[in-house]
Amino acid sequence: MEMRNPFRLLKNEQVGIGSTFHFLFGYHMVQIFEEKVDVLWNRLQIIRSAPGGGKTSLLKIFTVESLMAIQKNSTNDTYKELFEMVNRLGVFKPEGLAVLGVYLRCTASLSQIEDLNVDDMIKDSLFFSLLNVRALFGVLKAVCVSNDLEYPKDLPLIHLSPQCYDNPRMKELFPDGNGQAMLEKGREIELKIIKIIDSVNGGIIDDFFGMSNLLLWQVLAPGSVVCRGERLEHRFLFMLDDVHDLAPRQRGILLKALEAVYPTACWVAERYEALNMHGALITASTKGREYSLYEVEKWASDQKGSFQRGLGYIADRRVAASNAIEAVSFSPLLAEKLDKDDEKRCRDAVEELSIRVQKLVDSQRRFEPWIDEIKRSSPESSYERAIRYRALEIVIRRKMKRDHTLFPDYALPPEELNKMDSSDVQKAAKLFVAEEFNISYYYGLATLKQLSSGNIEQFLSINGNIFEEMLATKTLRRKEPHLSIGRQESIIKNAAKDRFEQVSQRIASGLAVKRLIGNFGYFAQARTYELTAPYAPGVTGFAILESDRQRLSNKAFLVKNPQYRELANALREATANNLFESRSNQQCKGKEWLVLYLNRLLCVHFKLPLDYGGWKEQSIETLNLWLKRTPAPPAKQESLKGMVDL
Repeated sequence: MEMRNPFRLLKNEQVGIGSTFHFLFGYHMVQIFEEKVDVLWNRLQIIRSAPGGGKTSLLKIFTVESLMAIQKNSTNDTYKELFEMVNRLGVFKPEGLAVLGVYLRCTASLSQIEDLNVDDMIKDSLFFSLLNVRALFGVLKAVCVSNDLEYPKDLPLIHLSPQCYDNPRMKELFPDGNGQAMLEKGREIELKIIKIIDSVNGGIIDDFFGMSNLLLWQVLAPGSVVCRGERLEHRFLFMLDDVHDLAPRQRGILLKALEAVYPTACWVAERYEALNMHGALITASTKGREYSLYEVEKWASDQKGSFQRGLGYIADRRVAASNAIEAVSFSPLLAEKLDKDDEKRCRDAVEELSIRVQKLVDSQRRFEPWIDEIKRSSPESSYERAIRYRALEIVIRRKMKRDHTLFPDYALPPEELNKMDSSDVQKAAKLFVAEEFNISYYYGLATLKQLSSGNIEQFLSINGNIFEEMLATKTLRRKEPHLSIGRQESIIKNAAKDRFEQVSQRIASGLAVKRLIGNFGYFAQARTYELTAPYAPGVTGFAILESDRQRLSNKAFLVKNPQYRELANALREATANNLFESRSNQQCKGKEWLVLYLNRLLCVHFKLPLDYGGWKEQSIETLNLWLKRTPAPPAKQESLKGMVDL
């Protein structure tokens, strides 16, 4: 299981189901289901995230092979926490599994049916037939695995109960018999459908007798499968992955069909989009009754503590899996303290800032108590003193801007300074000091967790670069793989730059999305570094009215207003790929807004803080202009060092 750089092992398909998969899986993600465990097995569950959000790994935890390994090794350190987490969801019973999970990907062959030159009724019949057949294959294999049978050799030992054939369609398509006969019939149906798909115009389909619904979902109640003469009382779970890859109409009829109540459970995983260009296929009014919705990035934000603990767990497990560095956890390999060069720059910053503040107030004696308060309360660290002086400069500028007093010698009490010097001002001051005096800002495990933007693959990618540097340090310089904060920041900034540069190549509408990101990034930078830090700690998002979001999601509106099509496509692609994190239905100024926060790694590229909350409303007309304009950095900020004029 050991490997040189385990952070490079990104895809669960590469890992497979086994000890390595479970060892590297962040079990905290299973917590996403805990609040809805009472409806987990009798209601459709929809899981949405950007690519790399972890939805496929989450589904594969619940396959038969995975659950058997978890239960078998429940007391092993590798599996213990995962077993306890999964067990709370009711998938185990003392004698074995309570749930048989079947994983199904929505492959290209399903979506290609929609391209056939036949009417929709026939397309739907082919679609549901192929889906049912592949679900049957998964069921037969799951039963074999869970009963220690060899697939497909031992299929004659498996039968469906007579009750399954109360549905006449079942008997016509899957003749009453053993698993081997059902497999052969299923293969016959699948081959016929594939031939139709491969034909130019739909082929000969007159004699094709297909299904018009989720037949297998309807008949597989507990006790419906007989193995070695005994009824299996398991509940079946169908997990459909990559549903977004289906044609829009197919996705619509599938989700509508899955809203029905079946004796089987069904979970669906698909890519998240802030704008649904295909309409509300499941209406908001039914949410919470016919289905439960999980948005991974939103959950990661709402449950920040649990998610970030999970990231720490994943990082520790991957470090422990490496055969190149002897370590059991990741954090000790990352420096957290300023190095000598940073310390010197901090001392220089304190000296310069104290002079700047004094020059700023000039002869206005009213600020002297504030300056004296900073001198008295300043901590021993030069870094902290620099931040305190920079925060004081911000607060003084705010006071001078708002209050052109007639009494310049009236001493302002320190209590007023304490009221104005908020935690957000301190955060802004820390960012300003880092930018103005070239002091490291983006470093440490806590920052690396923030940079994930709720996306596990992004977290692994950044840390893969960090770990690669540690390996080089140990190999080439024969030093301990302890990475300085300056080197950490350099690697993070390079990763941020690469992420931005690759936008135009990696996604559809990439050039437009890159322009949107670039123009917003520089806009946010200009607002963040204003003299008085009015949006402290900084601007990292923009918002559009929910009514505008609905217009951009409406096909009829885009037909009448084609000038907004590119914007709608750009916003959809940007959110689907986690370049912007969305927060819907945010209340402000008596209106509802869709807030789009820039991906935290891209915040680094534009020298922005990593906090949430700072956003500026924008019209869709402005966003449209951003799509056309080549991004350019703002003019040099007055707030940079040396500028003291109001």
